This record gives sequence, C-alpha cells and structure tokens, in this order.
Amino acid sequence: HERQDPDRPDDHPRHGPRENQRRVRPDACWRKHSECGGFLISSTEYYRTDVDELFFDALLFAREQVTKIAEETRSVPWAILASQTLVQMACILALDERDSTQTACLSDAQRRGKPSIREATVALLHSPSSQKLPEPFLASPASLLKRVQDTNDVMGLDALVLSDQMKADLSKLNNFRDKIAHYVPHSWSLELSGMPRIFSAAFEFALSTINTPGTYAHRFDAEKRASAKEMCLEMIKILKGET
Repeated sequence: HERQDPDRPDDHPRHGPRENQRRVRPDACWRKHSECGGFLISSTEYYRTDVDELFFDALLFAREQVTKIAEETRSVPWAILASQTLVQMACILALDERDSTQTACLSDAQRRGKPSIREATVALLHSPSSQKLPEPFLASPASLLKRVQDTNDVMGLDALVLSDQMKADLSKLNNFRDKIAHYVPHSWSLELSGMPRIFSAAFEFALSTINTPGTYAHRFDAEKRASAKEMCLEMIKILKGET
C-alpha cells in the first residue's frame, strides 16, 4: 500500500507514507480535470446553508425524483427520501423565522434526567449565564409536524391546519423514509398504488407552508415564491391524475 504509482499524473495529489489522503492540494481549483474528467475542489471555496434556498432545492429534488417513477420504479426510494426532505425543510422554514430564540426546531427529547436540548437552550438564552449552549440537534420529523400546528410555536395565526388524511400520509412517508435511510439487509415490498397520494401530501404540505402569511416574506422573493407554488400545484395535479 505504500508504493507510488509511477504512471499517476503529476497534478494528482500523492499519498504520503503511512498516512491517509484526506485533503486535496492547496493549489487545486474547481475545474474539470483534463484527463480523468473528475473535479478538483478549491480549498478556498465555501458552501453556506440558507433555509429558503434549501427549501427551494428540496422542492426541485422532490419533483425530479417523483417524476422519475413513471419511467423507473427503482426511483421510488429516492423519491421517498426527497419528499420527506421537502416536508422537513418546509417545517424548518415555517418554524425558524417565527421563533425569537431560534429554538423551535431543536430536539425536545429528554437527556438522562436532564432538560431537553430545547429546554436547556431556551433557559440559557434567557439567563445571564455565559455557559456554553448544548450542541443543537434537530427535533424528530413527528415533533416538527406537531409544532407547525401549534400556536405556541408558530405565533398564533400562522399555525398550519392539516387534515387527518394528510397527517396519516405524512406519517407513512416518514416511516418509509426511516426504512430506507436506516436500511438493514432485509427484504420488504411497497404497494405503489397508494404512493401518489402520499407524495401529493408532501407537495400539498409544502404549498401550505409557502401560502402561510409571513413565511420569509423579506427573503423569499415574489418570483421564487411564485415558482415554488407553481411547482407544487403542478406536482399535485400530476399525482392526483388531473393532467
């Protein structure tokens, strides 16, 4: 494993003895390699997360994966993951902007007799203590869904009202997501006839979030909001067989 490949290109990073290669060369840049076709990533390039952009990208990803199912059923697991990601990002979008402490998305699971991460964070934010805040962990999908329907979490009038059918469908979607994301080697099957309704519930939920007054009004510009609405409505019609 310590031998160097004499035919390896000079502009490719080489392994050092007894050390794993964990970084690209400092002088590498974000460009396509002329010979192997791979991409070299600049050490000076950064990616910064943004809630509304992540939501919009999740919507694009869900649309792409769900529409692929008509041509290839092997796309089903990726459509499930993408649709559940859309639901999760919609919850975060709805909760994050309306919480003055920025804790509405934090986990409320108990920690061996200690206050939950959310409780501890809120307490520290409202105290003069300089104690370090606990590591932030996202609440479970089920908790996030409950919170977007809770006037205590979304400041009253902005709470979402979900039908019992939508709640059931989104719960099933999350269960399917868990089976895929935490897959263990076993065989299970999924009847596809009911999936369009479940996928549609994800897009309907995303649409409800977009239509909620005040959802990132100052950052989610009118053009992007209109585009997101159009995508949701288009997918809902397709999945309900209305086109």
